[in-house]
Amino acid sequence: MELNEVMIKELKNTISNIVREELQRYLITEMAVTLKDYRKNVEALMQQILENWCLIRYTTISGDKLEYRKHWCLELKAHMNNIAAMKIKDGNKVTTKQNAIFDIWNKYDLDSDENCIALRIATKFEMENIDTVGEFFAQVVNDFKNETTKLVKILTTGNNYAIKEYVENI
Repeated sequence: MELNEVMIKELKNTISNIVREELQRYLITEMAVTLKDYRKNVEALMQQILENWCLIRYTTISGDKLEYRKHWCLELKAHMNNIAAMKIKDGNKVTTKQNAIFDIWNKYDLDSDENCIALRIATKFEMENIDTVGEFFAQVVNDFKNETTKLVKILTTGNNYAIKEYVENI
């Protein structure tokens, strides 16, 4: 073996060891996030959860766009599983998670104001060529508002199976 080959092999081993050590340290110390980071992560996924939930509900009540339902369900389950899997450092309690999510949803009036919900999903519905002034749209918005408490409980207490069952029955 040439000197260059030996040096490259040694460098690769050194880099591999450093990466392995960093990953182990990350996995041990970063499995849980701060409450502040938890809130940021939930808030980042909130719009996608809202849109996918409403699109799925639309397919249920209208019978339209059923060819997209599976895709929307998979997206919603992925976002919900991401939230359900998060752990909060120094207080990974269900009530802490629920309060954090409710605070975020209250901030955007997603649990009380149908107009705010409608405004947040209108563009997505238009992109999907779904009427935003008809009775189905109004029912979807109202149903989401009425479902927020159950949705938050599923996000914070549910496991993969509970989330799957919930999404399939929207």
